[in-house]
Formats: sequence, structure tokens, C-alpha cells
Amino acid sequence: MKDEKEYRRKLLGRPMRKIIWAFSLVLFVGLCWFLIKLPFENVPLFIAALAVLAVLAICLAVSITFYVRMRRWPIVTGEIDEVTLDAEGSQPMTVAKIRFTAADGAENVLEWGISSFGDWYEGCEPDVEEMLKKDRERYEGGRVPVFCSPKKPEKSFPILRDVEKD
Repeated sequence: MKDEKEYRRKLLGRPMRKIIWAFSLVLFVGLCWFLIKLPFENVPLFIAALAVLAVLAICLAVSITFYVRMRRWPIVTGEIDEVTLDAEGSQPMTVAKIRFTAADGAENVLEWGISSFGDWYEGCEPDVEEMLKKDRERYEGGRVPVFCSPKKPEKSFPILRDVEKD
């Protein structure tokens, strides 16, 4: 990691713009609905207001938690050892096994989902293999920044869009 402070600033600019747009859209749609429904019925308006407030509160709590983690958790470099196919459920997906050393010096392995195919159907095996091949080419052997949880390394999360390969 060349400049951790600059990387954090760049990274925090990405999701915050999306969050602001999402909140703005939800607020706009909610206000339009309230303006249309306001003069007619009070009980449904109250219930709708509570539902909108609950959704906004949940979105706000998730975004604040994400923001705090990205600001405070240390960034370490993880290495993607292998990309495998997890086809045990009804939806096959590719999984990266990322090895990183936490701030306390302990080595950890984090399994992180990359791509999901969707539901299995008859004859989809070539498409699933193609997805696995593309993900292996892009990610396997690469280095990726990992936001490492100081207390529970299993809660750490990588930023796969910033993978670097030699």
C-alpha cells in the first residue's frame, strides 16, 4: 500500500456518493408519496411514515458502520491463494481464499465470494466453468487490500476491485 491516507480518501468517495444518491432517491419518492396521500387518510399515512423512517434508519446505521470500519480498521495486504467453485447449494459461486496477516501478527484465511451464477439449470456447466476461469485469471495470485478487524479477523473484508497482479 503506497499511501494509505490517500487510498482511504479515494475509497470512501466511492460508496458515499452512492449512499447519498440512494438516500436522496428514497427521500424524494417518500415525500412524493406523502404529498399525494396526505389529505386522504391519517392511519395509513402514519404507518407508511413509520415504515419509511425504519428503512432510512436501517440504511443509515449500515452506512455509518461501514464508514467507521473503513476509517478506523487497519489496512493490510492479502494474497489471493486460490479461486474455487462453491457448488454445494442451488446457486454456484466462485470464492477467493485470501491469506493475510492481522495487526496482531496472526495469519488468517478469509473466504470471500466473488461471482454468483444464479440457479442451476440443465446444461449450465460450461457457463459456470467459464465464470470460474475468468475469475481465476483476474484474481488468483493477486494482492488485495483488506480492512482487518482488530478484534475479530473473520469479520475483515477485502476490496476486490483493487486487486493487483504482477
